[in-house]
Amino acid sequence: MSAAFDDFKQSLKPAEQAGVQALHEALLNQGCQAEIKEAKSGYTVSYLKPNRKTLANFVCRKSGVKLRLYPESISRYEAFLSTLPEAMKKAIARLPLVHRVTFSGAVPGEEVATFLSNRRTNDALKQNRLYEMLACDPDYVDAYGLQVVAGRSFSEDYGDDVDKLVINETAVRNLGFTSNDEAIGELVTVECTDAPMQIIGVVKDYHQQALITHLSC
Repeated sequence: MSAAFDDFKQSLKPAEQAGVQALHEALLNQGCQAEIKEAKSGYTVSYLKPNRKTLANFVCRKSGVKLRLYPESISRYEAFLSTLPEAMKKAIARLPLVHRVTFSGAVPGEEVATFLSNRRTNDALKQNRLYEMLACDPDYVDAYGLQVVAGRSFSEDYGDDVDKLVINETAVRNLGFTSNDEAIGELVTVECTDAPMQIIGVVKDYHQQALITHLSC
């Protein structure tokens, strides 16, 4: 462990240190190089891939430390998530004050950085539209208290859900479905994917960003 990383870890709350250490080691094992800088709010630790693109970084905030991931595409991000050991996730869940653990490409309150062009696979006109999309694990919906209004959420009980979609009510309307239930089981062609993805669930609209921001899909 470098002296700089040790200084960064010691600046964190005791309850955060074990989880940060585990994630740091997992990212280094992915072949990332850590770059550590001091910022006004504390340290910033960036993890760079061999091509010098940032995969993730730790940033310090008054509310605590945050880990931000910057996936190049949904499929590559899902591949990265699958490499994170389940034991590490369970270890984080056992930390004091931790109630739930989930991995995702964005969290409520922040803008989703990934916009992909989507359309209904059976749309004869092939009308594409940009949608905000994030990758997440099966615990995301429960961790943030999102309400499933049709179908189901992601679940390990059904096998591999990598090629499945859970969309919000606004996306249901924009894709041209007349009801939430009608969307279940339908296929959507998504940019950067090799095959259509199936809609398995619909969640009630919620504010991904500030309350003054218009709802999007």
